[in-house]
Amino acid sequence: MDSFKARRFDMSDVLSNTLSGFGVFALVAAIVGGGLKAFGFELGPLKSTLRQIILAGAGMGFILLANWQVIQQFFSPVRFLNETRGPTTLQPGEVHSIPFSLSRSGPVEVVIQTLVPDWSSFSGQPGRPGQAELFVTICAAASAGPCPSGQVGVLQPFSQELPSGSGSIRLFNFATSPRVTFTISIKHPA
Repeated sequence: MDSFKARRFDMSDVLSNTLSGFGVFALVAAIVGGGLKAFGFELGPLKSTLRQIILAGAGMGFILLANWQVIQQFFSPVRFLNETRGPTTLQPGEVHSIPFSLSRSGPVEVVIQTLVPDWSSFSGQPGRPGQAELFVTICAAASAGPCPSGQVGVLQPFSQELPSGSGSIRLFNFATSPRVTFTISIKHPA
């Protein structure tokens, strides 16, 4: 039951699967109608060869329409842009937000290139968990649920598949960490 709750209901998947189902049904009906005709059996709606061709064409059209995003990526592959941001300094407990806008859906990947703690002004205990990491959240503006987040260290990629539109990347420095200066790279669809 928990895994069912974790999956989000996506209407585009329902539409895509419905179109695929209609397409396969129409294509199979045209093929079966042609096969039966070859053996001398004829079904009323499929007596005409023209109707069978139209039915097969409609079936292929539905299948192509249902898989349009995959086909589109094949003919015009997604180009990725690599941006470097920083150096940026974060105080303990501070959040840094980076807004972005995607013209195409695709993965957004964040990699912390450098993370330099400033131990000189830190009064806490060094070497505690999370002090060599930032808490990263990648979120689409239209997100209905909680956004994917995680503790990310240097050169550990953290990514999320996002729809086109606006969103943000939030980087949080733990309150038990010293002030840090970091540089990140962001890879996203151009």
